[in-house]
Amino acid sequence: MKKTSDMSQFREGESVKVPCEIQPGAFAEENLITVNTGSEVISGFVRSEYLIKETPTRGYVKGIVLRVQGNTITVQIPGSFFTRASGIANVSQSWADSNLERTA
Repeated sequence: MKKTSDMSQFREGESVKVPCEIQPGAFAEENLITVNTGSEVISGFVRSEYLIKETPTRGYVKGIVLRVQGNTITVQIPGSFFTRASGIANVSQSWADSNLERTA
């Protein structure tokens, strides 16, 4: 799938795929994920239904765009996180353009 090349394509409420590293979780229905946004690392547990695995250790977590403001996109990722209690990531325009994928 083609990466998004224009930040104006992102809209509040839109579903996106966020690249992540995937590891087994404590329970069969969850995985431990790590998202590296370039400016921060977000780690936590996500239910398997929110993941799109490309390999056993790499894939995407489904997220929702909460806000597009200036050069920042705010994305919410479902789950229970160590580094971000709310699962909210603020990503730069350049990171979003290179990494986020819109879902159909």
